[in-house]
Amino acid sequence: MKKSLIAAAAMSAFAGVAHAQSSVSVYGVLDLNVQSVTVKNSPSQSFALGNEASAATSRLGFRGVEDLGGGNSVSFMLEGCLNPNTAGTMGTSGTNSSSDVTTAAKLFNREAHVQLTNNRFGSLRLGTSDVTDAGNIEVFTSRIGNAGFNSVTDIDTDLQQSISYRSPVLSGFRFQVGHSNNQQTASSATSISTGAVTSMFAAYTQGALELYYGSAERKANAAAEDVKQSHYGLRYNAGVVDFGAYYGIAEGVSVANTTGVPVYSFAAPSAANKFKMQRYTASVPLKALGSGVSAGLLYGIDEAAQASSNQGDSKIYQAGLSKSFSKRTTGYVSYRVQNFENASTFDRRTTAVGVVHSF
Repeated sequence: MKKSLIAAAAMSAFAGVAHAQSSVSVYGVLDLNVQSVTVKNSPSQSFALGNEASAATSRLGFRGVEDLGGGNSVSFMLEGCLNPNTAGTMGTSGTNSSSDVTTAAKLFNREAHVQLTNNRFGSLRLGTSDVTDAGNIEVFTSRIGNAGFNSVTDIDTDLQQSISYRSPVLSGFRFQVGHSNNQQTASSATSISTGAVTSMFAAYTQGALELYYGSAERKANAAAEDVKQSHYGLRYNAGVVDFGAYYGIAEGVSVANTTGVPVYSFAAPSAANKFKMQRYTASVPLKALGSGVSAGLLYGIDEAAQASSNQGDSKIYQAGLSKSFSKRTTGYVSYRVQNFENASTFDRRTTAVGVVHSF
């Protein structure tokens, strides 16, 4: 009798575990490239491995999901940037980007959240997360990877103490609203200082057309230091050509540039502290060169409001070729030119050859 009770208890416990149907997986992205960077009007020249202007952000993550039944589930994600060129240490999330709010010492500096989902009503996410989801604007409108978008007008910032709601897809439309207390210490001039962030994101997909909108407002200790950002994206896949367009504006941004690398910092909004960014992209399959080969083109305009210096004003031209060797591995080569309008600011030329592998 005692053995029967033990067996029944074991069967009951096993049935509970089976009903949960939980799973955990490890994933990641590695982007390694060789770059040659030259600076006009300057004798300096570098040749090194690096992630600046690379096609993707190297990362390592863990995610899992547990089915609670009745259309409900709970999931988690722990994700951190990798810097494969420094013995695999965890790195920051970008170059010259407002996303650089974390340090290499933090293991999971991209995502560390738990999410509750109902198939009918959407998802509630808590933890360190992107409260805007506006990174999708850049991902989907860019046809050439991260390289064309390393600018201050990133609002896809992963913030601590965040809570966000994500709707299900309804007739091609989805939206997200989020808030973060953002209690973290700024570590550099490119970081967002302490202040609560409230944001929203919306997307609409209909056939080959995709539309995106995102906005965010950062509150600081003084109202004069609030930073407001708005972002618009469009993508249209015409078959033979895949087009993308992006426009972003940030109020409360100043730009300094003396070496060909713009440094963006957040400042009190004024007529002199605005930054605008436009990107126009296209991806064209090149079947004549083989299966999985495509060309990427990008034209960009950056405009800073500092009329006295124009240190942030520039035009960007970029072209690249990519080859998909498999579903997980892609090779690429790209050439990028950024010409600054200020004569005292050094123009930059970047050539990169690399491989992106996901696992």
